[in-house]
Amino acid sequence: MLKILLEKNKKNNKISPGRKQYLLLKKNNPDSLLLVRMGDFYEAFGDDAKKLSEVLGIALTSRDSGGGVKTDLSGIPYHSLDKHLPKLVNAGIKIAIAEQTSDPKKTKGLVSREVTKIITAGTVTDPELLDKFSNNYLLSISKFNEIYGIAYLDISTSEFKVLEIGKDQLNSEISKISPREIITEDIELQNEVIEFSKIDVRFSIIQRQDTEKAKYNILKHFDKEFLSDIGLDGLTAGINAVANIISYVAENQMGNTSQITSIELHKANNYLQLDTKAINDLDLLDKTHSKNSLFSILNYTSTSMGARNLKSWIIRPLIDLESILNRQNIIEFLIDKKEVVYTLEILLKKIPDIERLSNKIRAKTVNPRDLISIKNGIKILPEILEVFKYNVIDSNFILGKITRLDDLVTLIENSIIDDPSVLVGEGKVIKEGYNKEFDDIRNISNDARISIAKLESRYKDRTGIKNLRIGYNRVFGYFIEVSNSNKKNVPEDFQVRQTLTNSERYITTEIKDFESKILNARDLISDIEKELYLNLCDEISFYIEKIIDNAKTIGNLDSILSLANASFKNRWSKPLVNYGMKISFLESSHPIIESTIGKNRFIKNDITLSNEEEQISIITGPNMSGKSTYIRQAALLVILSQIGCFIPAKKSIVGIIDKIFTRAGLSDDISGGNSTFMIEMLETASILNQSTNRSLAILDEIGRGTSTYDGLAIATAIVEFIHNTPSVSCKTLFATHYHEMTEISSYLPRVNNLKVKVSEDMDDVIFLHKIVKGAANKSYGVHVAKLAGIPENVIIRASKILQSFENETKNENEHQLPMDIFVTNKNQISDELINQIKNIDIENITPVEAINKLYDIKKYINRQEES
Repeated sequence: MLKILLEKNKKNNKISPGRKQYLLLKKNNPDSLLLVRMGDFYEAFGDDAKKLSEVLGIALTSRDSGGGVKTDLSGIPYHSLDKHLPKLVNAGIKIAIAEQTSDPKKTKGLVSREVTKIITAGTVTDPELLDKFSNNYLLSISKFNEIYGIAYLDISTSEFKVLEIGKDQLNSEISKISPREIITEDIELQNEVIEFSKIDVRFSIIQRQDTEKAKYNILKHFDKEFLSDIGLDGLTAGINAVANIISYVAENQMGNTSQITSIELHKANNYLQLDTKAINDLDLLDKTHSKNSLFSILNYTSTSMGARNLKSWIIRPLIDLESILNRQNIIEFLIDKKEVVYTLEILLKKIPDIERLSNKIRAKTVNPRDLISIKNGIKILPEILEVFKYNVIDSNFILGKITRLDDLVTLIENSIIDDPSVLVGEGKVIKEGYNKEFDDIRNISNDARISIAKLESRYKDRTGIKNLRIGYNRVFGYFIEVSNSNKKNVPEDFQVRQTLTNSERYITTEIKDFESKILNARDLISDIEKELYLNLCDEISFYIEKIIDNAKTIGNLDSILSLANASFKNRWSKPLVNYGMKISFLESSHPIIESTIGKNRFIKNDITLSNEEEQISIITGPNMSGKSTYIRQAALLVILSQIGCFIPAKKSIVGIIDKIFTRAGLSDDISGGNSTFMIEMLETASILNQSTNRSLAILDEIGRGTSTYDGLAIATAIVEFIHNTPSVSCKTLFATHYHEMTEISSYLPRVNNLKVKVSEDMDDVIFLHKIVKGAANKSYGVHVAKLAGIPENVIIRASKILQSFENETKNENEHQLPMDIFVTNKNQISDELINQIKNIDIENITPVEAINKLYDIKKYINRQEES
């Protein structure tokens, strides 16, 4: 489109200078929506104008671009840019902003314009465009053989981490990072990530760097000689992922990568592993349509830094026992010191987001009010230190260390006025007394303004014109305005400058002398104040690392206070966490549901799982009776315990869990061609292939996506596999409607049966939501249908049909698992079937392959029976 317009305008040879300038800017930024500053508006042209109009819902017009050619036009007022940018960014649009780089008043002809800022979802730096409670990650993914390198950066906080993982962990890590933008090296990898993660974010492709060049660029950026100096030695795919982020930021931040100051090698196995399914199924974080989450009930934070940090703690529970116990000890201390908590909360509420504000200094986008906010925040630090001075606790391991920055406070207080202008150069930023030269020039300007006021009064006395006034505009400068009715009283030395409908404007030699002084002083004020401000920012930049270290400490402190508050207000108890193989929760509750319905209304239950005795619990009972709540409750209590928090249980023991898997809820993947049942099998296969004897699996209604006997066979085989495979043998809670599965406990010693207690009185059924030992023998599906409001005649008919079914099968041995599945009508096993079974590689077959083989055998038997 751009090429066509250029050719068309060339033929006409009448392209306007402004159009030429725009086309050159667009040529250099072809993949961006280009917004060009034109006076008081940011304007977009052509396809960009159409997109701007569509996304923002604003008018689309056109403008003559020379030679009779019209081009589409859309624009927004310059002062409304910040209001509209979030909508454009959230739409996944890359935005290039071209500013006027020369003063229109001093420029003859076309004003110079350059792209000064490029904004993408993952490179936003302005706090106003960010969710203050969430990190804003740019994620880079690279692949080498079967290793995936993942690097992720929050440019607004300088957090930069890298890790290398296998494909089985890719979805989990992407989900936990929750990036706003993903960059890959080619379309194949991009499509693989899209297909695998199903994530809806902006994707960009960056040219792959040679590995040696990538290493060179990394070392050059961090000014190091060896990768070992920054902890990246030994990485393969991770090197390219890191280098790609640095290159992408440089490209989109006009070469400024100053916010990337350090990098940390992250190891996924240092934390309890949660995949996307678990994070969503367990409602760990707020969702768009719901705020009922573990985060919402734990979030008593007072700062943005604390909220972001708390989210990270929730999706990355600890597996190091010492770290868990340290957090527990601090929470216990804080619960006993309520006055300390109250004091700290008041102080923390006064601290702005100094983490993101200090990064604006690095990005050179910090404004004077930001500096005042930083100053006010760090002024609180000594008061926090004073609190801990009289309440000694060995908290440095968890909380970090707070450093006083009194010199920085003094520097800002001495240089910036208390309520400065956002704009530098108007003389309303630098404090009087900071720079003598600047004070003198500002006084000249102020004196001249006072002299202008005195001159107006003198002119009134001299002429007798009471409504005479001295005004100013950018075109004519200072002038004397007199109404038409008083023109006869105007002295001869008043020179006419402009005639209006109701008045006339004049100038005098005297007023022009004052104007010259004022305007010259104004230019000097602008130049000197800008220079002083830049020098001040450079001086403040030496404190950035200490500010960010303090910000991280404040985030940790705020998060631990939040957990202490949640523990105290909900009257939770401290779990005993150890390296044992047992988890046990007595009189425990589901923390999210209990907070929603009320503590006294939730029915408490015991949960016990142990690799030695009760490894697998099969829970049977009706719909809506609490099975799903019960199994999710166990996972949430483990997560709470391993982030160091107290939990809703009377007494508890938690042997550290390394992974939590969930298979719950119905879903399909129409675009990927996967049915509900296939999704169920894929997720189950992932669990069976990745779990260990320290893992916890939450399985809800496995097998319901297919026929009853297929589902029962698969569910039974899965339980047997988990029980009998030492490399898996994870602790498992298995909720099911297949009552036949309760027979498994008769031949597998570590399988335990649980049921939901039900009270029956004639036709009334009450679900007591109490989990007890034993097996349920009814599903109460008809009763649930009645509760849901199914018409009464349907309920009556369903009851009769159910009774008929029960009578037909009353004397049949329906509840015994069929052990003669391979016996044909002739009571013989064919040679072909025997060969099929013999050829199965039991040692290496995957669960999904086993299921498929089972289907093949079943089809073969059916064909034999039909023949």
